[in-house]
Amino acid sequence: MLINDREYNKFMENISLSKFILIHGQDRGKVNEKSLEIIKKLHHLNQNSLEIIYFDPDEFYKSENYFYDLVYQKSFFSKLTLIKINLDLFKTEKDILQALENLDINKANYIIIESKYLSKNSLITNLFKKNNACALITCYQETNVKQSIIKYLKLYSLSLDDFSISYLIERFGNDTLITK
Repeated sequence: MLINDREYNKFMENISLSKFILIHGQDRGKVNEKSLEIIKKLHHLNQNSLEIIYFDPDEFYKSENYFYDLVYQKSFFSKLTLIKINLDLFKTEKDILQALENLDINKANYIIIESKYLSKNSLITNLFKKNNACALITCYQETNVKQSIIKYLKLYSLSLDDFSISYLIERFGNDTLITK
């Protein structure tokens, strides 16, 4: 299911309904931010009992069962297991697509997949759009860099004059990862 900006807060309130989440976009900083927000929310909902496993694509290519072992394993030490996958590290998205299509969502652990921008007719985005148990979040590039700079200045309790802010606006691109 496609989650747009207007629906994002409602999605976060009902995060436990979406076990598979794909976050993609040209703005890698926003992709990271959204991913961290989701992880923090899941962490909070499970009384700080969340195990995060970073998926290793090299192991995936070595063993067909690696993916399924991770997705279906239960943790001894935490209530919830989350698998974090960086799709950019795969040779092609088709490699992971077939594995995702064959998963039993009810028995699987939570999965967050991060990626650079994927086209609207990408096979993996289509899979996430058509399935209500999946969430597709697109992160568009920042159009107002000044707002991002001011947001981070407030976040870190910093202040700058207008000239310095203008200088930063000229130097930074529109990727919040760089701005941050």
